[in-house]
Amino acid sequence: MDQQFPPVGDDNWKRWLPWLAEGPGVPFPPTVIPLFCFPYAGGGSWIFARWPKALDARFRVLPVVLPGREHRLAEPFPDSIEQIVSEWIRAMEPLLGQNPFVLFGHSFGALIVFEIARQLARAGLPSPQLVIVSGCRAPSLPRTWSPIHQLPEEKFSQEVERRFGAFPPQLRRDPKAFAIYMRILRADLKVVETYEFQPTPPVMCPLAVFGGREDPFVPVMDLFDWAGLTAGECRIELFPGGHFFLREHHQLFLKALKSHLEGLRLPAGV
Repeated sequence: MDQQFPPVGDDNWKRWLPWLAEGPGVPFPPTVIPLFCFPYAGGGSWIFARWPKALDARFRVLPVVLPGREHRLAEPFPDSIEQIVSEWIRAMEPLLGQNPFVLFGHSFGALIVFEIARQLARAGLPSPQLVIVSGCRAPSLPRTWSPIHQLPEEKFSQEVERRFGAFPPQLRRDPKAFAIYMRILRADLKVVETYEFQPTPPVMCPLAVFGGREDPFVPVMDLFDWAGLTAGECRIELFPGGHFFLREHHQLFLKALKSHLEGLRLPAGV
């Protein structure tokens, strides 16, 4: 298929990749490997701010901004992972296939990148060189946590703190910012809690599975079930810490991420 890059006036992909829109743009040099990064529930592109300096210059860190947050605050929240996946692929299709690429997602983001890989395969579009799923049980396993996205505001806030820890004090001190954050978090949790895994043939691309040894939501044994969802290699990488080990042990996490990326078997010339 002869793919074309979006014309200069077409900003569809820019809504998802504002850092790229403000930077060198596209097409990528042939030696660059895009690393599309999806945040956890309630998170944003700021999660990945320190990554570019920590990784090899070949890897272009591309934080993905979902509808309903940051510069897309006025857009409606997605209703499902399927909607996120289909809209992202539609916007990104002109950029895919030009360079080998990698997908990364943590927790909520991990479900998204896995479903992107499955949809790309079904559509006959270029597949990622690697999918990194972090802080997420294999989606083929039964859900173990009760949903909370429909709870009244006060109970929702209490349950979020009970499950994920106390809110940062600076967020609590800003009622407007706190209200925006809670709307985003509730919308993201709705998408996660209404997601239903549909069995399909395994993806062909390799998986790297990152997990925290003390994660109360993702028992270590549940990480190994990811191996049944790919026909490629599946490598498990464990870290000290809980669900947000990528924050708690940031340098250790980036060192492991760098190792997985630099160990990729890439096409000649990349």
